[in-house]
Amino acid sequence: MKVFLDDERTAPDGWVQVRWPDEAIELLKSGDVDELSLDHDLGDDDRGTGYTVLLWLEEQVLVHGMQPPKKIVVHSANTSARQKMEAAIKVISEHELPHSPVGIFYDSEFTSLDENWRELISIGLVAENSDDALYIELADGWAKSSCSDFSRDVVLPLLGRHQPEVLSRAAAAARIEEWLRARRPDPEASLLFLSDSDIDWALLLALFEPGWARAQNAVWRHVGQELHGINMNPEYEAALEAYFQKRAQRLLKRGGERHHALVDARALKAAFQHVGGVVSPLAR
Repeated sequence: MKVFLDDERTAPDGWVQVRWPDEAIELLKSGDVDELSLDHDLGDDDRGTGYTVLLWLEEQVLVHGMQPPKKIVVHSANTSARQKMEAAIKVISEHELPHSPVGIFYDSEFTSLDENWRELISIGLVAENSDDALYIELADGWAKSSCSDFSRDVVLPLLGRHQPEVLSRAAAAARIEEWLRARRPDPEASLLFLSDSDIDWALLLALFEPGWARAQNAVWRHVGQELHGINMNPEYEAALEAYFQKRAQRLLKRGGERHHALVDARALKAAFQHVGGVVSPLAR
């Protein structure tokens, strides 16, 4: 997404026009902004200027590890304002984030909550800062006879939707590694997996050899931990429900394909970002 902040000039073709700093900031929170072009004077200093956006972005990058847009420019005619804005852009663009992880929202569906019968059925992974996603349904390693009534009645009818890659466990592990490499241009970057259950993490790790997480520099956090407990906030829960009810591509009665691994992973991401969640840098 390309965002153009200006109160008078019209955005070029292909750009999203916004007039106020808070509108630009809301779009930046989505993580989908690749290019940002800023005016300074917007006609009402009480509502902020283009520099307001840069101050917010600088804090997010330096303190919270947010990944900034790939390109930020100033198109203001205000010479003095332009100088301080370009200085802020320099700080943002030159800040190194060696411990800023690549965030991956994910969810899995499995045969049963009973660990004696628990087998992985499907897994959905969604990148934090793009629309990239991977959805796999396993062709082996589980049996319908191991499924609980819930899995048979709710999970299995949703299989086959959203263009799954149907793979063996071994092929699924290789495909996940391939997908992760493409999301992580810097091989030194950490991988931070976010889900709403530690069961998801255990089932993912079981696809790989012991020590895979350490070798990949991968860690797991409960999405609520990354939100510092905000997952129980009514606003988060409302955003989660809104995704299932209004945004899922197909509906199964009421619930918008809840318990489809890819839909659930996308819902976690949508709710997380709706309440202002930002994937935090990892400690050394």
